Amino acid sequence: MTQEDAEIIQVQQNKVPNQVEVFFYYSDNNEDEKLREQLAKQLNISKSQISANYYYPREVSGGTDKQIIEKHLITSDLIVVLISADLFNLEDYEHYKKLILERKEKNQVIVIPVLLRSCDWESTNFKDFQPLPKNKRFVAEYGDIDKVLTEVAKGITDAVKEIYGLIEEAPKSSPFPENPQEQSQTAKITRLLNSISWYGVRNVFLNSMWISLLVIFVRFMGLIEPSELWLFDNMMRFKRPEDPDKKILIIQVTPEDIRNQGTKPRQGSLTDDTLFNILSILLKIQPKVIGLDIHRDFETNKTTPLSNLLKDNKNNTIFGACYVGDETQQNSPGVEPPPEFINNRLGFSDFLLDKDSIVRRHLLRMDKDRNSSFCRSKSDNELITNAFSLKLALHFLNQSEEKVFNQENFLQIDKTLFEPIHADYRGGYSMFTDLNGYQILLNYRISCINGDTCSPENFATKVTVADVLKADFPIRYKEFVKDKIVLIGVTDSTYEAPWTTPLYSESHRQIPGVMIQGQMISQLISAVLYNRPLLQVWSIWLEMSWIFAWSLIGGTLFQSYRINRRLTVLGVIVFFSLPFSCYIMFIFALIWIPCIPPILSFLGTGGMVLLLKLKFPKPQKSS
Repeated sequence: MTQEDAEIIQVQQNKVPNQVEVFFYYSDNNEDEKLREQLAKQLNISKSQISANYYYPREVSGGTDKQIIEKHLITSDLIVVLISADLFNLEDYEHYKKLILERKEKNQVIVIPVLLRSCDWESTNFKDFQPLPKNKRFVAEYGDIDKVLTEVAKGITDAVKEIYGLIEEAPKSSPFPENPQEQSQTAKITRLLNSISWYGVRNVFLNSMWISLLVIFVRFMGLIEPSELWLFDNMMRFKRPEDPDKKILIIQVTPEDIRNQGTKPRQGSLTDDTLFNILSILLKIQPKVIGLDIHRDFETNKTTPLSNLLKDNKNNTIFGACYVGDETQQNSPGVEPPPEFINNRLGFSDFLLDKDSIVRRHLLRMDKDRNSSFCRSKSDNELITNAFSLKLALHFLNQSEEKVFNQENFLQIDKTLFEPIHADYRGGYSMFTDLNGYQILLNYRISCINGDTCSPENFATKVTVADVLKADFPIRYKEFVKDKIVLIGVTDSTYEAPWTTPLYSESHRQIPGVMIQGQMISQLISAVLYNRPLLQVWSIWLEMSWIFAWSLIGGTLFQSYRINRRLTVLGVIVFFSLPFSCYIMFIFALIWIPCIPPILSFLGTGGMVLLLKLKFPKPQKSS
């Protein structure tokens, strides 16, 4: 043991038992000394109520031994550093600073900086300690010095009481606890709890709750729905391109195909002869199913071969469509199904339009009370409640309509469950959006063919009627037809108006209805055969929790706000991480989570907390 260690032990032994030693480290500048003397007077008022020894080294005569000062600094329980520019220019500052920080790092002492006079103290090692006054304003800047020094003295006194309480809990045989590490940890937790602004916590929580409820209410009323759908569309456009669906072939009835039929009598886009020739060629190649997405509400001439072909229900793979219609949708009113088709070979071709006339949802089953007399098969007068796309997909997958809806009335094809959007799982749709029937979100397939612009129209191979009627069609396209799905539909906008999708395409975001029918069929069969993901949404309770969480984050950041570059940068990073999270969840997990509502709750709560913080400062505690 060195002589210096022996002297330190001697100092420790000379300490009064169960008494807290407080060491004041400061400069001998006249202004600092004056403020220190005023602080000492404030501390003396409460000295009789606590067991503490305040040690002011520069009160001692000029001949004070620096080693004695150093030994007291090493053995003190609490070190109060009076901050000013003169302190950092002391000759012995670096040496004493090192001793203080070493003891603090070992959890052997509590350090409290007191901001006396203005200086760049946040550039020093003491920036990491909680200073007094708590608002980080310098004492000399106050008009009422006594008032602020009273606050400082109270802070020091509270720290002394905390240390004294720890000493009292220590074994009586020693003036210090046996385990100083445990003492320091307890003191650290106590200081942390005492440093928390419980008024601020309450302020953040209450404002977060009310702002979140307001945002959720406004959202359910539909005021945020347009912005959420706009963001949905933009995220949909950023989806990665996929390979075309090789299970589907689209036969387009183009304006040229209609003109090339000449003046032969016809109802609708195709003459009976043309349609019969198309179907005959296809049937020879043996497709798994043919979908006739052409409305034929008239009976075919019974003397023609087409009539017998359409009426042949035995092993017939041709399916037709009807249209229920709605006042809010295009092509209203409804269109009856082809009279030759029975119920099992019919489905409704209706699309669900949002308020901005964009098709984002896929209606698989329609409630009977919504259906009309237009969609009834002529042969048995049965109501048609399943979608045209669902009928074709089930036939292709060898599934029965009666068995795919389980006991909970959820659509499950093989092992794939198609979870619907409804009252509790509604995504960005408001309470006024009709979610009746069995609806899912439509996950468009975007494909690029032969270097063309990536588009939802390129999701499958396309041919025209003229291509089909060529002699070499069976040879060239056999692999695209045999055991596949063939869709026949009109792409001439004079016969059927195109539909708007969330995606840009070759036709300026509008595509023919047969392309959307194909997208729907592709979604169903790809999910079953290849586990292609379906678009999902959170429950409204999880969405509400998500909105409230971001409200808390915004309130907490603004409550802790200071003129601090690091905090500002953190706030910006946190804020922009929200839309980034929404994008990542949509693109990679195909989950549509709220983005606009949490942004509003983040900014709303943050702004309200900051306004209250500036307008109504934290109330002072009574003595």
